[in-house]
Amino acid sequence: MEYHVKIIDPTNDEERYFLFERLTEFNLPYLGKNQERKVVLGVDDEAERRIAGLAATITYDTMYVERLWVDEKVRSSGIGRKLMLQAERIAKHSGCRMIHLFTYDFQAPDFYERLGFEQWGVLEGFPNGHCQLHYRKLLLTNG
Repeated sequence: MEYHVKIIDPTNDEERYFLFERLTEFNLPYLGKNQERKVVLGVDDEAERRIAGLAATITYDTMYVERLWVDEKVRSSGIGRKLMLQAERIAKHSGCRMIHLFTYDFQAPDFYERLGFEQWGVLEGFPNGHCQLHYRKLLLTNG
């Protein structure tokens, strides 16, 4: 039989879920069951407008920080640090041994390094002549 690749509607969540489920089934004997947990933190100003936030996912024993945003008007005020420290507390309480994330060279690498993150990878030239920098912070050790 000859197999043909077809383009599928990328907005079809059923197709995406199908792939997710098949990969999860394959991984199960190696990794065990995963209880993925979403973490979302926010900071509002006096008028209850959102001025900062963080979104992360805990998978197995690792937290992945997907997004950290602080409004330009309050950057360098310590809000980003507070969000990251709260995320770290949640990660530790959840038994995570590591937090990982990426940032771009024009965003906040120094910020993460001051928080104790170590760079472990670089994707050169992405996006558009910049670099994607990958960081991790080890939290717990076995033994």
